[in-house]
Amino acid sequence: RPAMSDAIHGWLAAIGAHPLLVLAVVFVIACAESIALIGTIVPAGAVMFAAGTLVGAGALDAWTTLGVAAVGAIVGDGVSYELGRRYRGAIRNGWVRFGYANAYARGEQFVLRHGMKSIVLARFLAPVRAVVPVVVGCATLPRRAFYPVNIVSALIWAPVHVAPGILFGASAALAAAISVRVAAILLV
Repeated sequence: RPAMSDAIHGWLAAIGAHPLLVLAVVFVIACAESIALIGTIVPAGAVMFAAGTLVGAGALDAWTTLGVAAVGAIVGDGVSYELGRRYRGAIRNGWVRFGYANAYARGEQFVLRHGMKSIVLARFLAPVRAVVPVVVGCATLPRRAFYPVNIVSALIWAPVHVAPGILFGASAALAAAISVRVAAILLV
């Protein structure tokens, strides 16, 4: 058991020595999750949980990590939205040509059913997450309507996805501290 604890402390120290690299990964993953097609294969939930665990263990700053995750999510949705606005016909045809017609149709139906709420809801629903921003862009929803909702939804998304990891990391650190004390009490 001490070897495992030493390995974990070594890992946390290594991450603590390179927090900017970890934050760059958080940004890229949060961004990529919202980009059409790419987002369907990005394990953002696992990465955000891991980042939260590092926050809870004291290897990363909570506010910085949440901010980086939110900005990544804003940028990712923004890129998809702008691609949809710029290349709407080509995008729709491309999705059909590459065999993703059903995914695009689901995203389109989702946007038609939920309107502006679709941007917020899509952040939390994997089947439409990477499709909705590009569909909204293809529908040429005005930027003044899209970006405020994009920002608010990212500010909600980041803590919802990072907080469970923070709690896990903090509870693991607390459990380790308590187990050392309990072992010492039992020895005495």
